[in-house]
Amino acid sequence: MTSRTLASAVLRRLSALLEHHADVRLDLDFGALLSRAARVQTVEHDVRHAPLRRWSNRHNKHIDISGKIGRLTYQGEAVEELWPYLLAGQFVGVGKGTVYGLGGYEVRAG
Repeated sequence: MTSRTLASAVLRRLSALLEHHADVRLDLDFGALLSRAARVQTVEHDVRHAPLRRWSNRHNKHIDISGKIGRLTYQGEAVEELWPYLLAGQFVGVGKGTVYGLGGYEVRAG
């Protein structure tokens, strides 16, 4: 997962939650921030596919909710600028499976 992809998912999630639950809009230049995030280097990438299915009573079948699991290490000037959003994102999760408790991650300063 690129730094831009993660930043985009985090910003989208935070923005949606703030707008829906607090009627607050993030006053950010998302395009510029994501452009800077794209310049962040990935120095470690140990990510693999994690197959997972859940049963849907409504559809009476298994639904694929697979995702990714592993470790990423990013390096670059924009990491500091993204840090507050990455920190907040670890408490709300990102991605399509957050309603099922998926999409969690942990950030650490290195």
